[in-house]
Amino acid sequence: MIYLADISGCGEEDLQSVCTARKEYAAKYKTERDRVRSLGAAYLLGIALKTEGYTGRADVEILHDEAQKPYLTDPALQDVCFSLSHAKDYVAVALAKVPVGIDIERIRPYQRPLTDRFFCEQEKAYILKREEEMDLAFTRIWTLKESFLKVTGKGLSGLNTCAVLPHEVLTGNEGTKDSGNALQMFSYRQTYDEHTYCGIIPAAPEGYALAICIRTDDGTDPEDVKINYVNLKG
Repeated sequence: MIYLADISGCGEEDLQSVCTARKEYAAKYKTERDRVRSLGAAYLLGIALKTEGYTGRADVEILHDEAQKPYLTDPALQDVCFSLSHAKDYVAVALAKVPVGIDIERIRPYQRPLTDRFFCEQEKAYILKREEEMDLAFTRIWTLKESFLKVTGKGLSGLNTCAVLPHEVLTGNEGTKDSGNALQMFSYRQTYDEHTYCGIIPAAPEGYALAICIRTDDGTDPEDVKINYVNLKG
């Protein structure tokens, strides 16, 4: 389950009052908007957990392990799998019963040096085939890779340890034009562990790319992914 919220109208003081457990962590950011994003993501997680019936409150404490992977301190929430992300005006949360990672990014210009350094030949081919949508395709592959690294806790240093393989390649439907509304699925070729992961591109707000990565060893159906839009004000 994905929870998404527009925080463009949220103020730091407003979020601090409802997200006290995150105040100290958010304070490390230099700019107010970065602090708002950090607080907003944590508060959205609390709302998601409460909505899904995991807890009766929206203010939850989040700590980070040595790999900076977040976890919840509440013993009753130790088995909850979640991931956080934020970009400019949006914060995003993914909740699942299996390991999950989420990443949201503003669509960025296609950058050949980055693809040469971190992307495999199939990833580069996927981008180059979409001549009119290269920026979108580049950003989507980037978010898919980041969401995978969040699941594994490997961090950005592992960008070139995994390769994103579109399912359309496997099904022989290469060249299909990307749709802003269709659920697109990808698999990962990687040597990091023995698990199987699926990458998913759901619809995103205009100007953004959104991707999640979910572990599918146990038969989890990635098509069950749904998005809930939340109003953090009011």
